[in-house]
Amino acid sequence: MKKRLNKKGFTLIELLAVIVVLAIILVITVPMVLNSISSTRQDALQASANSVAKFYEEQLGLKALGKAEDNFATDAVFDDDGKLTAQSNRCITLQEKSILDLSNDYIISDTTDNNCSTVSWDANGKVKVTLNGANDGKFEGRTATSNN
Repeated sequence: MKKRLNKKGFTLIELLAVIVVLAIILVITVPMVLNSISSTRQDALQASANSVAKFYEEQLGLKALGKAEDNFATDAVFDDDGKLTAQSNRCITLQEKSILDLSNDYIISDTTDNNCSTVSWDANGKVKVTLNGANDGKFEGRTATSNN
């Protein structure tokens, strides 16, 4: 009987070499992808905080003209000279959340709790918003403060 010299298929060594190469690629790329996802989520949270702060500033300007959204920044007070009274940090209300169309990815509460997303403004109408990520949302454990 003659032995066949024509081999077909891969040897065990060749298969192991491919598996080792794929494992090395995964070890290098997975942390990079996870870091990229985390960075993108933080950037998205930052953009949301800036956008919400801009909306508050616009609404404060409209409120001075008597044309703001109903039930939005109801605590914004103007004196007789039309000067805005500064507001220290307070929680963004559920009513405001609805107007802002914020998702459940943020901690929004009508109560005064240290973990809620907050808004404040100075007498010039400069707004600062801090958004806190909800524990069950895509921004879990993250915080961003507007920088506009």
